[in-house]
Amino acid sequence: MIRYIVALLFAVTLVFTQGKGELLPDSCLIPGQSYFSTGGYSEYVHGNLPIVLTAPHGGYDKPEEINDRTRSALNQDIRTMELTRELSKRIYEVTGKYPYVIINKLHRIKLDPNREKEVAIQGDSLAGLAYDEFHELIEIAEKDVYANWGTGFYIDIHAHPYKDRRIELGYLLEAELLFFSDEELNDDLFVEKSSLKNLAKISEYSFAELLRGEVSIGALLENKGWPVLPSPKKPKPKDQFFFSGGYNTVVHGTKSEYNFNGMQIETYWDGLRDTDENIRKFCVDYTDVIIEFMKRHYKIDLTNLSE
Repeated sequence: MIRYIVALLFAVTLVFTQGKGELLPDSCLIPGQSYFSTGGYSEYVHGNLPIVLTAPHGGYDKPEEINDRTRSALNQDIRTMELTRELSKRIYEVTGKYPYVIINKLHRIKLDPNREKEVAIQGDSLAGLAYDEFHELIEIAEKDVYANWGTGFYIDIHAHPYKDRRIELGYLLEAELLFFSDEELNDDLFVEKSSLKNLAKISEYSFAELLRGEVSIGALLENKGWPVLPSPKKPKPKDQFFFSGGYNTVVHGTKSEYNFNGMQIETYWDGLRDTDENIRKFCVDYTDVIIEFMKRHYKIDLTNLSE
């Protein structure tokens, strides 16, 4: 109880109403402005684009009032917080508007919000509070996007530990499913399983084309020189492990009630996250890809929006 009271004494600059944490009126939240949850454990940047970015594993903070986790993955996704901030910055530079950004500032040894709650907090009540608020902030962002746009795209930003230089795009299809033919993947069973299901149901393109064809995010990144899977050149993994997408993508990247689609992106170190220059280079290209994808598939031109 004492630890809980101590946490509540931290400055709370993100205000929730009673109940489920309804978003304040737009007049109270400024696009591009940061707001913080209890204890400053999560950062929320209000947006005015139909894009939601999250960084669950890039945090550095190790407050003593939260017990260390002792099982499951404990390592930080190094420099993914910096990558997420740079991507948001670049999107603003190009569009003049802001994506919604939610960052978990706690180190993974304290909290893993990309897991079911029991594994994420491992019995710690303050970690449980941080977990609930992190996901509530994403819910707030997606609800606001839906209210203003009727649809949106969710991107959960991660880092993989492989030495291989490859970006992995997780749409909730396991590695073995990517060995199926395009015709097989177009079956409704796999469409419904994926985090592109809401888009696939209305798209002029087949599900396989959205997933790894010439109009996919993989193709757009590949065309800019980035090694990426799945894509036209790399439609399936070889024999290595593949990150198909985790808890956040399941919960926030597939919401039919908000008409959201989404993905988990796994980035590599050497040549992408290792220097500020390489992070900037990737974010320049990835911003172009996001803009092209939204224009082609959502019919929304992020560079030419009215106020």
